[in-house]
Amino acid sequence: MSISFDLTGKTVLVTGASSGIGRAVSVAVSHAGAAVILIGRNTDRLNETAAICKGNIVTIMYDFALDPDDIPKWMQKITREHGVLSGLVHAAGIEMARPLRAIKTKNLVDTFITNAVSGAMLMKGLSLTGVNNKDGSSAVLISSVSASCGNAGLLSYSMSKGAVESCTKTLAIELVNTKIRVNCIAPAMIKTPMTQNGTYQKIQDIGDERKDLLESRHPMGFGEPDDVAAAALFLLSDASKYINGITLFTDGGYSSQ
Repeated sequence: MSISFDLTGKTVLVTGASSGIGRAVSVAVSHAGAAVILIGRNTDRLNETAAICKGNIVTIMYDFALDPDDIPKWMQKITREHGVLSGLVHAAGIEMARPLRAIKTKNLVDTFITNAVSGAMLMKGLSLTGVNNKDGSSAVLISSVSASCGNAGLLSYSMSKGAVESCTKTLAIELVNTKIRVNCIAPAMIKTPMTQNGTYQKIQDIGDERKDLLESRHPMGFGEPDDVAAAALFLLSDASKYINGITLFTDGGYSSQ
């Protein structure tokens, strides 16, 4: 049996495609032969991603936080225009570094809507007839090691990513008869604009000692977006056709401690 990561003839939708992990995934799957639908909130940055992709690329502006209930109908419209989806990677998300004493209900709700609720509604859309490929589709949701490893100051983010992993397991079972596989990737600290300007920057502001502690918890150092993209490519491809409902830690050993 030959094993291949080839995605030729498949269409993959990638959210958060304007930067970071979403951009790296978009480039990887395009070079693997897939037609890619790039979703993001910034036209200029989406076009930058499209410029480094290969083959058939479509860019679409969309904000998942506006009305998640509209997502399934929006996906039906996209597939009518661009074909059924063989793959979906939900890399869009927000990070909120805030201590418990400063957390408000709105912080929790906003983070959940963007990181968890939008993913569930994307999966609802993918499950609709005419949206997924009847021969089989693969969905990849992006979680974080923070869902299972405690990190002070990341309550809303960690809770939302825990929900993503629960969603993965539930939908892997619920959608198995539709030939949709659902898996999840849990990275540690990845060098993206979100983390560089978010958690990492806040830790730097606290001081060198806290920064050194964060770095020491990553046995192989901080990861690159391409490390996550490689894992996503595997889960999208037929090489992982018997893998369903897992969380794949892509963390350089962080969660082994």
